[in-house]
Amino acid sequence: MILLIGYGNTLRRDDGAGPALARMVASRWRRNDLRLITVHQLAPELARDLAGPDVSAVIFMDAAVDESAEDGDGSLKRVGPIRIAGASCRPVFGHHFPPEELLAYAKMLYGADIPAWLVTIPGTDFGFGETLSDATAKLLPSFAEKVLDLLRSLHGNPPD
Repeated sequence: MILLIGYGNTLRRDDGAGPALARMVASRWRRNDLRLITVHQLAPELARDLAGPDVSAVIFMDAAVDESAEDGDGSLKRVGPIRIAGASCRPVFGHHFPPEELLAYAKMLYGADIPAWLVTIPGTDFGFGETLSDATAKLLPSFAEKVLDLLRSLHGNPPD
């Protein structure tokens, strides 16, 4: 099973793009081998989910102010395996808990060493509100296609 984790604050407009993208991908994937988790932010408790005996890979989805994450047609630029080499498993307090640290916790606490990818969706408006900006909303379908291509490749069915 592949774990999709969409994270971000859905009350801060484009910060909710990670959960929105994860839900979009899960609704379009026609196999029953995905598990969807949407959370406000990553937390150490998720290490147990990553270490589940049936989890073969994880794809994290988040939004950030990052113009380099997309080109003119909105295609994905930043999908890549996450390396835990620099992760320290140090106590993390506060808002930011990066995927690398979560993977390191899963490995340290449960012995889980699973491949992981991070999808970063560019956002432009992180003010208060429950809807995505038009610019970010328009990018979601092309990002979803790239994630679906990744899922197909993980299953041995390379994209067309």
